[in-house]
Order: sequence, then structure tokens, then C-alpha cells
Amino acid sequence: MEQRLRFSQFIPLLIFSFILLAQSCKKADPCEGITCQNDGVCVDGSCQCPTGWEGEFCQTKSLPAAIKITSLSITKFPESMANGAAWDDDGSGPDLLPYVLTLEADNKTPKDVYWGSKINTTNSSAGKTIKFPLISPPLTIDPVDQYYAFFLYDYDDGGLDGMGGIIVNFAEHIDDLPETFSISCSTCIVGFEVNLEYIF
Repeated sequence: MEQRLRFSQFIPLLIFSFILLAQSCKKADPCEGITCQNDGVCVDGSCQCPTGWEGEFCQTKSLPAAIKITSLSITKFPESMANGAAWDDDGSGPDLLPYVLTLEADNKTPKDVYWGSKINTTNSSAGKTIKFPLISPPLTIDPVDQYYAFFLYDYDDGGLDGMGGIIVNFAEHIDDLPETFSISCSTCIVGFEVNLEYIF
């Protein structure tokens, strides 16, 4: 009887030890204490970030790998040449032809043709938005964080008369991933509007 009483005294201690052992073996939640930002979700201790965000906690906006231009419009161009003459010999409006050029290291001087439209308008009227219904060949900006010059020409009999251009770096303007982007300024003599698709 005395031995049974002594053994029974150890039962609570054994139970308590078993509980401690079970708790120590329980796996901790790997996401405990991890807060993912910008709608990120913690999975197995790491943040899974939504499109457009990166970093340990999805705290940094990521640049798209490329931008596809799905439509292009001319919103502004000079009505006549710098000397006042009409763009075309018959006095009609210009035949607009957009180009995109790469730049030298100074980000100012045109270097090479990056893209040239195979389609031009005819006898365009200044003061109106001129839409290009088809982007041919396709135009994809890659890399995104580089300066490009969107340039506009008058196309006549195989010759090109430059109207002017605007230099743009898309990486500086697409924080909110806009679908439509204006390439223009108050003092610019030409202007463009483009619709964008982002490739991540």
C-alpha cells in the first residue's frame, strides 16, 4: 500500500512532463510575426507578393520586365514647317509617321531607330488627335528603365521631314501602372498618347 501511494504521487509529475514535452515538440507557426505588405500573403515563413511588388515583405514596387504599347495617338504636331511653309507641296496637311529612337549615353542625342511605324496617316489636320488603329510592327519597350525619344516625321515620297520629338523614361512615370500615358508637355511641339500593357 505504501508503494502504491508513493507511485501515485508521481502521476501528476508524469502528466505535467508529458504536456511540456508535447508542447516543445509542437511546430511553431513559420508566419508568426511576419507582416506582408501590399496584399502579400505569408506562406511557410516567406511573403508571396502580388504582381508589381517585391522584397522580403512586398514593400518595394517592381518594374515590369517590358511594356507593350497597344495603341498610339498623335495629340499634337506643328501645323506648318518652321519657315511657315506647308508640309506637303500641294498645301495639304502632313503624312504623319511616328518613330521611337534610342539615345546616346547623354540621354539626349538620338542614336538608333528602335521602332518605326509601317503605317502613316495622310493629310492630317493640326489640332485634332490622330489615332493609329494598328501598331505595326508591334512595339514593346524593353528595357523599361531606359530613355527613348518618341519622334514624329512627315513622310513624303519616301523622304522624312522631322517635326520633333519627346524624350521619356517610362520607369519614372509608371508607379501606378497607368493604362493610358501621355507623352507631352506644355512647351512641346509634338505630343503622343499611348495605351500600355505591363509584362512582369
